[in-house]
Amino acid sequence: HEFQFNSETMDCAPLTVHHLGVKSVMFKDISEFTVEGNVYFPASAHIASQCGSVGVTVCARSAPDPLSSSPPPPPVCANTDAAGAYSLSLAHGSELYISSSLNNHTFTTSVDGSKTEIHIPSLAQSITGQDFVDTTTVVAGISLY
Repeated sequence: HEFQFNSETMDCAPLTVHHLGVKSVMFKDISEFTVEGNVYFPASAHIASQCGSVGVTVCARSAPDPLSSSPPPPPVCANTDAAGAYSLSLAHGSELYISSSLNNHTFTTSVDGSKTEIHIPSLAQSITGQDFVDTTTVVAGISLY
């Protein structure tokens, strides 16, 4: 067997095999990285410290590939735990949009309170600190008799 390997850094690297009429073989890197963060109620005049928001669904959807006619893969989702933490395992190199949802709640990113999604242009390593703030407010009426 004679192998020629193109060692360029890329998602797919060609490996030519001059045997039995095989022209080339492609190896695709299917590595996954994690994206981790928290969803929380911020500290305020009424809450001494931030509290995790439990049961929030956090989803990462891949951006459509402009070079492919195939639809993007389905979103990858996880629910926050008792501390408000989440972890998603995602394909490396993906362009991602991460959002959070829970009935009757509103969320913004912790970095920019005007945005509701976190955009990751290309997932090149595991990352942490991808947090959301639960900005839900409820007005409670109390009547005393």
